[in-house]
Amino acid sequence: MASTYLTRTFSTTGDRQKFTLSMWFKRGIVPVGNQAGTERMLFNAYQDSSNQDQIWLQSNGTINYVRNNANAVTPSQVLRDPAAWYHVVFAGDTTQGSNADRLKVYINGTQAPIGQQDTITQGSNFGAINNAQPYTFGKRNSNDWYFDGSMAMVEMVDGQQYGPEYFGSTDSNTGIWTPTATSTISNYGTNGFKLAMDTTTPGADTSGKGNTFT
Repeated sequence: MASTYLTRTFSTTGDRQKFTLSMWFKRGIVPVGNQAGTERMLFNAYQDSSNQDQIWLQSNGTINYVRNNANAVTPSQVLRDPAAWYHVVFAGDTTQGSNADRLKVYINGTQAPIGQQDTITQGSNFGAINNAQPYTFGKRNSNDWYFDGSMAMVEMVDGQQYGPEYFGSTDSNTGIWTPTATSTISNYGTNGFKLAMDTTTPGADTSGKGNTFT
């Protein structure tokens, strides 16, 4: 993606306590030593510094989620292989009784071990997800941290906390986690979408919700 990105500003508020974001990505930067380069933004929902949700690859190769400059959730697994496709799912539901269940992270079909997980208050809203705010894939709101690599099959479900089995499965012959050919999701919710991220119309929404990105 280099210095390109996709963006859409939503005009309607959805469910601010429940969401699922699934995406496949492949790094474009070859790591040097044990480092993966600078920070690279995957997803940014932004109103202001006190109302935002950001997911990015950190310089040490881990993936990080931050809500409102706090409430960080960081799996301990590193994602540094430039030859690999990674599938990540962030599934949020702040109504859950346990803090560990309020934001779950899955990598390649398995719930990721968490290196850092701050407290997300039960019943609170996410920062800008499913609010009437801009969503961006591929850069930070301050026009930096551009993602260098490829993305595919990016899906957002508004109002549901889903696991990775809705988006992928393990190939019985190879044992490799692969995308699901036919979607099992019947309703993506008000601000949901499904972006194939092809080379012709990467921002086209095929979920039936009409939430196309430019």
